[in-house]
Amino acid sequence: MYKGPLDILFGYGSFRIVSNLSWWPIFLISGFDPVGYNALSFSMFLLDALIFYFMCRELLGKIFPAALAAILFGGGAVGADALFWKCSNNTIICFFFYMLTLIFYLQWRNKKSAYLWAASLATFLLAMLSKEEAASLPGIIILLELLFFGERRITVLVKRVAPYTAIIIAYLAFSPALFHLVGREPEPNKFFQLRPLHTLLTPWTVFSLPPDGLLQTSSPFLYLIPTVLFATIFFISEKKELCFAFGWVFLTFVPQSLTSLGQTTPKYLFNSISRYLFLPSAGAALALAIVLAAVMSRWGRKIGISVTVIVTGVYLTVNHFRVQERGQMWRDNAEPIKVFLKAMKGAIPRFPPNSHVAVVNGPIGRAYTEQALRASYGNPDITWIIDAAYRPKQGEHAYFVSCNWWQDNSIRINVEDFVSAMSRLYPDQ
Repeated sequence: MYKGPLDILFGYGSFRIVSNLSWWPIFLISGFDPVGYNALSFSMFLLDALIFYFMCRELLGKIFPAALAAILFGGGAVGADALFWKCSNNTIICFFFYMLTLIFYLQWRNKKSAYLWAASLATFLLAMLSKEEAASLPGIIILLELLFFGERRITVLVKRVAPYTAIIIAYLAFSPALFHLVGREPEPNKFFQLRPLHTLLTPWTVFSLPPDGLLQTSSPFLYLIPTVLFATIFFISEKKELCFAFGWVFLTFVPQSLTSLGQTTPKYLFNSISRYLFLPSAGAALALAIVLAAVMSRWGRKIGISVTVIVTGVYLTVNHFRVQERGQMWRDNAEPIKVFLKAMKGAIPRFPPNSHVAVVNGPIGRAYTEQALRASYGNPDITWIIDAAYRPKQGEHAYFVSCNWWQDNSIRINVEDFVSAMSRLYPDQ
């Protein structure tokens, strides 16, 4: 972000112009202070919960299950990384426009206003320009048509989704071409994989997976919760609503299953599947809300309210502790980097242009340390020295940084001239 708006615009190697540009005003206001980024994330999250309520009310025509679904979505933990990792602001912004698109589409189907149809296309374009997971929308529209509007004609279904599919195709076709046109690299293909079993099985972990993404196959809840919810289809009258919620969980995950970055056994903190389950978690919340509302309609208001209060209370309590635990993981992960950068600023107030560094025993891996130094110093020329035989050319500056960590997470940094350090460490070479 310190380089300027153009670098933000082409960030992540994909043309997420809407979500990418949202960074620039926050950076101008907040700089490297996390307060502004937290304000953006949590404000958008509250808007997401609110817009999800309006979408559910439009869909179900009832206030109680819609409000309950929004509460369960807002109090869930499985997709918490979409908020904790600020790079995932594209997910929560995409969610907002995704819900708006569905609201306009449902209103258009009921009122047949051309303005509502145009509004749904416009908001879908904004969703696609926020993050590619919006590409699941045609599947959701087909599900709506089949379950809520009783449409069975293939030609009509194709006609319904054709404009949205055209937007997706245009985005996928022109985004890489635009990057090559401006001399930049699009997102590497190595991050995309076809994993059929992952696509089929992983979305159902949204009902029980903790936000760290660690899949514990021995946990009975992993199988019990979705099984019980699926079984309720045979006992409640709201079958189409519940089928839609399950379809939502699966379909909204499909585009996100194509990335290898989301893992159920993450090696790194930010590779958790969590942020990829943010949109599917809305379907899980809707499914639970529909079941609880069905209990009230079947067994009466008193029993229904009692069951809803107990289940919701347990759900929110468990997820509260999960969110707190996950938040602590992010704090613990970031603290050494914060300590390292503060100590570096004390040792070297500024790096001159064309600076090369080698850091021994740094807080994180090579690539992320290099990025952290570039951002902290506002200097894109800082480059990591990989080859120990490196010698600075004319106009280049080279530094050898050694870090000594103490048990209280404090650090002592020693900075030397790289060539001198190499001569001292390897006197015979």
